[in-house]
Amino acid sequence: MLVATKSFETALHAIREGLVRFGLDGTAPIISAVSGGPDSLALSLLMQQIANEGGRQHKAVIINHGLREAAAAEANIAAAAVAKFGIASEIHQICEPKPSGGIQAFARKHRLSLLAAAGRAAGAIVCFGHHRQDQAETIYMRLSKSSGLTGLSGMPELRVHEGCLFVRPLLSVPPELLSQICEDAGLTAVQDPSNYDRRFERVRARQHLYQDTGLSQNLVQLGKAAGAISAQLDSELVKRLQGHVVFNPPYAASFETEPFLQLPDLLRRRALTISLLNIGAGEHPAGQNAISALDTAVANGQKTTLAGCIITHESSHIRIFREARHLPEPLVLSDENAGHIFDRCWHITGVAGLRFAPLGVAGYRQLPKESALRSYLAQWPYPTRLRFPVPTPLDVEGGAHHFKLMERWVNAPDTVADRFTLRLPLGRTRSISSWL
Repeated sequence: MLVATKSFETALHAIREGLVRFGLDGTAPIISAVSGGPDSLALSLLMQQIANEGGRQHKAVIINHGLREAAAAEANIAAAAVAKFGIASEIHQICEPKPSGGIQAFARKHRLSLLAAAGRAAGAIVCFGHHRQDQAETIYMRLSKSSGLTGLSGMPELRVHEGCLFVRPLLSVPPELLSQICEDAGLTAVQDPSNYDRRFERVRARQHLYQDTGLSQNLVQLGKAAGAISAQLDSELVKRLQGHVVFNPPYAASFETEPFLQLPDLLRRRALTISLLNIGAGEHPAGQNAISALDTAVANGQKTTLAGCIITHESSHIRIFREARHLPEPLVLSDENAGHIFDRCWHITGVAGLRFAPLGVAGYRQLPKESALRSYLAQWPYPTRLRFPVPTPLDVEGGAHHFKLMERWVNAPDTVADRFTLRLPLGRTRSISSWL
C-alpha cells in the first residue's frame, strides 16, 4: 500500500468498484493525467496501487501548456513528486501558437489530444482525477445552456476520445478526500492561478457552489437521475428503431421516415441529438432549443443544417450527413506509434513524413469512375466524400491503405452497452478485449 490511510482506502475502494463495473479490471496499461494539483496527484498514487495489485504498467503523463512562465518548472515539480512513489512520468508540451482568445478551450483541446496520443501509443486507458465537485460544476454550467438530458448527465465515467479510452474513476469521490491523501503522503500540490480567475465560467460556478454545498449535492443527484433516464430512453429508442435505421460511419445515417416520425417527441429529439453528435463529431450535443427547431423542420419536410450536418427529409428516408464546409487541415505524420487523428474520426498510421489532406472537389474529379476508392466513397453522400483523407500527391489506388476508421464509442464495455448502443452505431456492440 502506497499510503495506508483511511482516505486512501476509501478512494481506492471506489476505483476498484468502478473498474470492475466498467470491465476494466484486467491488465491494460494505465496512464494518469497529472497536472500537479491535489486531485491528479492523488489519482496517480491510487492508480499506482491498482497497477501494483494487478501487475499492470502505469505512468503519469504531464502536459506543459506553455501558457505561463512557470509552466515548465511546475511540470518538473509534478514529475518529481510522483517519482518519490516510484511512478514513472513523461512531460509533453503543447507547441502550437497560443490564440488571442479562448485560451482555456485551446489548452483543453491540445491537452486531450496529447493524452489520447500517449494512450494510443501505449495501448493504455487514460485516467483523470475529476471528482464529485467537478461533476456538480459541470451540471451547474450546463443547466443554463439548454443542454437536455445528455448535458445534464454530466461528465461520463467513460468516453473514447481520438481513439483512446478516457476513464474518470473518481466522480463519486469528494475533493476533500483527495486533498487529504496528498497531505497524508506529504505531497505539496501546484496551484494554478487560472483556478481562481473569475473570467472563467467554471471558476465562477465553483465559487458559487462552495458557498452552497446543498446545491452541489442536489446537482450530483440530478446528474445521476438524468443519466438513468437517458439510458432508459436509449434502450427504448433501440427497440423502436431497430431495423429502421442505417448508419454509415463516420459520416451518414438515415432513418425510415414513417417509423421515425411516429416516435414520441422526446425519443425523436433524442435520436436527432445523438445522430448529430456522432456524425458531426462534436464535443457537446446541440442545445435543446436548436434540436426542437430541427425536429419541426424535419416534420415539415424542410432541408436544414445543424452541428456540422445536413438533414434532409425525403419520401422514404430522413438523412443526416456531415457537410463539406470547413474541410479539415492537412497533416503530416510524425508519431508512427500513436498515429494521428484526421477529421476527428480517422486514425491514420504510417511512415513519418506521409502527408494527408481531404480529397476535396479537385481530388474527387481526378478519381477514375472505375477506381476502388471511388466505389468505396459511394456509400456516403457527395459532400461527405470530399472530407475523406488521402495521401498527397493523390494515389487513387492505394489511398485507403494507411488508415482505419476510428469508431468513437466502439470500445465501450459491454456491461454498459445500453447507454452507448446508438453511438456504436444503433444496435451494435463489440467486446473490449483489446483493452484488457
